[in-house]
Amino acid sequence: MQRLAGNRFLRDLLTPGGVRLDMDDELARVIDGAIAATSEALESLMEHLEGDPSVVDRLEATGVLPRQAAIDLGVTRGGCASQRRKSAPTA
Repeated sequence: MQRLAGNRFLRDLLTPGGVRLDMDDELARVIDGAIAATSEALESLMEHLEGDPSVVDRLEATGVLPRQAAIDLGVTRGGCASQRRKSAPTA
């Protein structure tokens, strides 16, 4: 990011209507290399995570709330069709 924008937060790179940087062949190669390296690193990370039974056990059923439990807990107003996030999205 720092090579691309001059800082690691991409400040001043984007501007209304476009960007503030012309891309030459060298910069395109740098970006391609960064994308490839990031892709490889993420693939390796996912292989490790998905191969770790401890991680899989924590994530497999996490966040699943059966419909009836949601109704019983008052997460919805009597039915899943009326969701609180739609009727009061900022609540």
